[in-house]
Amino acid sequence: MIIEMGEKAGLARVEVVGAITKSLAGDEITPFDELVESGAIGLSDDGVCVSRSDVMRRALEYGRLVDVPLLLHEEDPLLSEGGHMHEGVHSTRLGLQGIPGSAEDTIVARDISLAEEIDHNIHIQHVSTAKTVELIRAAKKRGVSITAEATPHHLTLSDSAIAGEGRERPFDTNLKVNPPLRTDADRLALIEGVADGTIDAIATDHAPHSREEKEEGFDKAPCGMIGLETAFAVINTHLVGKGFMPLADAIARMSSGPASVLGLDRGSIGKGAVADLTILDPESKWTVDESEFVSKSSNSPYIGWELNGKVIATIVAGRKVFDAEEVQA
Repeated sequence: MIIEMGEKAGLARVEVVGAITKSLAGDEITPFDELVESGAIGLSDDGVCVSRSDVMRRALEYGRLVDVPLLLHEEDPLLSEGGHMHEGVHSTRLGLQGIPGSAEDTIVARDISLAEEIDHNIHIQHVSTAKTVELIRAAKKRGVSITAEATPHHLTLSDSAIAGEGRERPFDTNLKVNPPLRTDADRLALIEGVADGTIDAIATDHAPHSREEKEEGFDKAPCGMIGLETAFAVINTHLVGKGFMPLADAIARMSSGPASVLGLDRGSIGKGAVADLTILDPESKWTVDESEFVSKSSNSPYIGWELNGKVIATIVAGRKVFDAEEVQA
């Protein structure tokens, strides 16, 4: 149904990922073969970690049989339970319960070990720690079939922003995400990982929430921020513009990189290729304005930021579906 709705709308290429476990409960794997036959291109419990090692091992065995990647949210729930931000100096100063980096690192290490044993590919979603980058880099050198992604917000923001550093006020709930924003050292390690190819893709982890939800206190507000409309400009301004990587590599991490992770024939420009294209102006300067979002939500930490680079138009299957000039008019 979702695939058919996407095709009918025709505004974007909509692909579907099926659940690894029934009801995302982590106890019993879903019928992988039926999901893949119905059009699922990957399997994931998304924002929930498959915390039981025996279930994860079985999922890898069946994932290998149906030949689709497992996309993993890596978080030990016993280490992260009750946490609202990264555990460190700033969480202590703000009086908020923290989530240690080890909550991610330990599960990543486990799943790399299992993937190596079963010989099936895993994809690590929204990497947030320097240790995880090291684990992935070492695994790739050993020949483990593993890919990974990082988000624009983990590449450009750290836990100090929650304390108000460089911002108008502390406790901005738009900065509450899962996994949490980590330290500046983690952020720089992520940038290095994206630049050298250890991290294959940049993905937004776009998560809309209403203003009412986000206006709850930091300890009650839901995790998540929107990021689709600012993704390219944020990366172009703060990674390309600051000399961390060339524009061509940044574009690859946002196009051919994700396509390769999912085994899709997309993300390239050439004769006979599918004409899914984004037209960019990397020199255009603009200020993020909440009133100009196309999204129904505005839970973005980048409102008011001056950025370089703008999406001019998007083309799906050879048909223009978005034109910035038409929207402004």
